[in-house]
Amino acid sequence: MPAPRCWSDRVAGALLALVTARRHRETFWGDLVEASALCLPNAAERARSRWRLRQVMRSAPSMMLNRMETEVTMRTRIVMVVALAIGAFLAYVDSRPTWDDTGVEVLALVVCSGILAAIAPRRPWLIALAVGGLMPLQSIVMRHSFAPLVAIGFALVGAYIGAGIVRAVRSLTRAGHPG
Repeated sequence: MPAPRCWSDRVAGALLALVTARRHRETFWGDLVEASALCLPNAAERARSRWRLRQVMRSAPSMMLNRMETEVTMRTRIVMVVALAIGAFLAYVDSRPTWDDTGVEVLALVVCSGILAAIAPRRPWLIALAVGGLMPLQSIVMRHSFAPLVAIGFALVGAYIGAGIVRAVRSLTRAGHPG
């Protein structure tokens, strides 16, 4: 994208950065600039800029939904199935009357969600809900107890640690090898 001249182009560019993939952004912006010149041939650049912002704001929700649908990879789907299986297993173990070792369960929540989020670091919150969400759900339904909601917190901590480590390593490797 060329350097924006008006504030509305800056806002439109920032919004596009949020809702579109990098590989589509340049093409979309070029088409938008061309369309604004065709639709508003006698208008000033500021008016065209505001028109472009309105177009981006109108199309942002559908572009965001499209981006979310296309970015769910097979790896993410497999990780989610594994996360749900681990979550179901931990909920089953927690429901046993002879099981009373909370520390082991917390460690399992943190480690499992961390490892899975490191494998698929784009949506750590979703992995944390899959791993840690079934235990509180089972407890609420069976015992009417809301205490295990803390399990989601531990799973979130593990997932964000795992995703954070991956992102830090990726940024360090990019910084170490320019170009």
